Amino acid sequence: MTRYIYILLVFGLLFICGCSTTTKCNIASNGNVPEGYSLIFGKLLDKSSEPNILHSIYYDVLNRKNGSYAVKYEKDAAEEYFYWCLPPGQYVIANYVDIHGFMGGSSSANKKRINGIFDVNANDKLVYIGLIDIDSKIVFDDSDRALVELKYKYHGLNNIHQKRLIIFEKER
Repeated sequence: MTRYIYILLVFGLLFICGCSTTTKCNIASNGNVPEGYSLIFGKLLDKSSEPNILHSIYYDVLNRKNGSYAVKYEKDAAEEYFYWCLPPGQYVIANYVDIHGFMGGSSSANKKRINGIFDVNANDKLVYIGLIDIDSKIVFDDSDRALVELKYKYHGLNNIHQKRLIIFEKER
């Protein structure tokens, strides 16, 4: 029993410390995106991840100019698409971290470099960056389905969006 409490404590601390930079969108009921921000949306796929009761997936989104965190996104199993509010700038989805907890109280982490870049311009309110397969580094355009999901989640948003599919930087 104490092993389970220990595991929950470790994952709780990881959540509290690791997710403090998450940028959630506080979209008003009328569908307005906060002033000075754009709503970025898309979908991240990882086929190599195995379902596990103690399993967390994080993506690190960095500002390309200064390297600071823009989003530390924890993938929610119930949510297919992500929605981030970001100010204008150049960004990179830098890393993918998959943390597995095991019954014995130990854990392991699998970290992958993604290096997917995208831009947000000052006039953008909605930016679609694609359905991103991080294993094969292929980007698909499912913007029609993504817009349906977006309208379901945020009823007042209009359909006017910019499509800027993510581009993968070459490994150095």
